[in-house]
Amino acid sequence: MTKSCSFNNFKINLTTKKFGKICKYHKRTGQKYTSSNIVKDFCFEAFYTAYPYCLALLYHAKFPNKKQITLSCPQKQGLVFTVNREPCRNLAATLGLRLLKKISQKLSFPLDIEDYRLVMKVVENNSVCSKKYPVGKTYEFNIRRLDELCPASFYQLYPFLASGASNIELNCPDHQGMSYLIKKRKTN
Repeated sequence: MTKSCSFNNFKINLTTKKFGKICKYHKRTGQKYTSSNIVKDFCFEAFYTAYPYCLALLYHAKFPNKKQITLSCPQKQGLVFTVNREPCRNLAATLGLRLLKKISQKLSFPLDIEDYRLVMKVVENNSVCSKKYPVGKTYEFNIRRLDELCPASFYQLYPFLASGASNIELNCPDHQGMSYLIKKRKTN
């Protein structure tokens, strides 16, 4: 018997509420997210597992195997995937942007410039996983896409979303004054 992931069991409406300041992902109140665009094209449980590692790799953490990290979904015998850090531009551009970042920090105007893209790749999918992703499927960790929820917000909200919480307002972890309203969506 296949045990389904928690997000297969209900539909979610997530709406941005009050703002103290905007970020690159969320520009206004009333932006709406559903279970189909909170995280696009990847398992929520696996993404939640990967987030701390992706964040660490994005900001130059060093792990024993520098090329990739192998992780698994929390579902018993679920998805097994790797997270790979890959350069997103050539060396000259990377060095130039790092110099710009250092100069901007000295001027008290810090810039968040990513040197890498992070790619998650399915290496094993046992029959227990309800997603049925084929081995080799890849998903790029959201650093630039604005059509899905901010990864930090997803990580903050996930326990409440997975528990089925509804009619609750929660704060974003990074931006003072910004919040989300979680509601269950009625199904026909």
